[in-house]
Amino acid sequence: MTRIGIVGGGPGGLFAASMLEEYCRGMCEVTIFEAGPRVGGKILTERFASAPVMYEAGVAELYDYSHFGPDPVKQLITKKLGLETVRMTGPTVVLGDAILVNNKDIRTHFGAKTLKALQNFHAKCKEMCTPEEYYEGHWQDDNGNPWANKTFREVLDEIPDEIARKYIEVAARSDVATEPHLTSALNGLKNVLMDDPRYLRLYSVV
Repeated sequence: MTRIGIVGGGPGGLFAASMLEEYCRGMCEVTIFEAGPRVGGKILTERFASAPVMYEAGVAELYDYSHFGPDPVKQLITKKLGLETVRMTGPTVVLGDAILVNNKDIRTHFGAKTLKALQNFHAKCKEMCTPEEYYEGHWQDDNGNPWANKTFREVLDEIPDEIARKYIEVAARSDVATEPHLTSALNGLKNVLMDDPRYLRLYSVV
C-alpha cells in the first residue's frame, strides 16, 4: 500500500487528507505531520471564559476566486463540507494617529498629492495584471516582466510621495508577511491587487 505523508495540519493538509480518504480509500495510508500542538492552522476558534460566545482567534481568511471560475477550495468548504461562509473586508489602514478607510480620509489627513500618488500606483499595478490574469496566476512566472528582478522595496521607492509609499507598505504588510526588501516585486504586486474585489475576495468560515 502506498504511504503518503502530508506536512502540516492546517486547512490545506486536512482537506488533502480528507480527499485522499474519500477518493483513494484502501489504496493508500495517509499520515499528517504537524509540528505544533494542534491542528487547524490559521483557523482557531475559541470561547470566552466569561460569556458563552465563540470568537475567531486565528487569521482565518480564505481567498475567493469563484467570481472568475472554478474555486476548488470554496467548493470543498461549501458543497462537500456544507459549511457556511461570510465575506470579509478590511479597507482600514492606520498611519500614526490617522485612521484611513477611504480616499476622503487620505485626502483629509495627507492631502491631494498623497492621494494622487496612491491612485497612480494602483493604476500602474492594474495595468500590469488584469483580474483574469490574476486568476490564472501565470503572470508571476514571466521573467520578462519589468518587476521580475526587483524587490518590493525597490518598487515602493519609485513612488514619489513618502506617505503614499508608507501607506502601500502598511496596507500590504499582513499579506506579504515579511519586509518589502525580503520579497519580490511581483509578490508585492499580488498583495496590492488582492485588496481590489475585482481581483480577489476574502471570506471566513462561520
